[in-house]
Amino acid sequence: MEHVPPGWMVTGLLGGGAVRLLFVEAAEPAAFTQRAHGLGGDAARFGAEVTVAAALLGAYVKGGEQLTLQIQGEHPPLSAYADLTAEGSLRVRVSPPDLRRKESRFQGVLWVVKYVGEREVWRGVPSIDDTTVGAALSRHLGESAQVDAALGIVVREEEGVVVGAGGWLVERRPEDPTHPSLTTEQFHERYGWLRTADPGEVFSKLHTGGLSVDDRGQGREQRARVCRCRCSVQRIEAMLLGL
Repeated sequence: MEHVPPGWMVTGLLGGGAVRLLFVEAAEPAAFTQRAHGLGGDAARFGAEVTVAAALLGAYVKGGEQLTLQIQGEHPPLSAYADLTAEGSLRVRVSPPDLRRKESRFQGVLWVVKYVGEREVWRGVPSIDDTTVGAALSRHLGESAQVDAALGIVVREEEGVVVGAGGWLVERRPEDPTHPSLTTEQFHERYGWLRTADPGEVFSKLHTGGLSVDDRGQGREQRARVCRCRCSVQRIEAMLLGL
């Protein structure tokens, strides 16, 4: 497999520690997904959105954990699969490779499954009736995961080629006497604008202090996210023996 420069993820705290911030840059993994699977048209953008979504949702997998994101669309017919391990190995597949969306909205089902080894430990299955993957995930976090969150995904293309992909996720941390906390109402009042924010505005506020990232405690941390096949000679031998 070709060498793919890693994407990266930065985690930090906002509001004195009451809110968790995740920021993901995944241009190279998204571009690799497009090249590896020959994605064109709307499939390339959709694949990039799924790549960023998996990186955001899998931010806190650890040890032997793995997170899987699946989307099955009815209108238009489409499917996507992504998984991310604690080591940062990311795989994404989208079908059909020549997807063309005639309408802005799409309908279907979204699965988010967390595994420890081969054992499934959590599953969320919300329906989709949204304009973007980001909008569907925001609703999933609110309804299935019951998390107060604001999520945004941005993809940039030039002449049909993905040249930029990234996103952010801001979550209200559970109330705890060891750190400041916000009510649901306070969180939505302060950070609700991030659901529909212009990415330039988000970047500007991160750099100018409008969104001040706290470096204390669980402060700023940067980790890589790499497209990597997890096949091995042993796994192939086991598959052939099984057949």
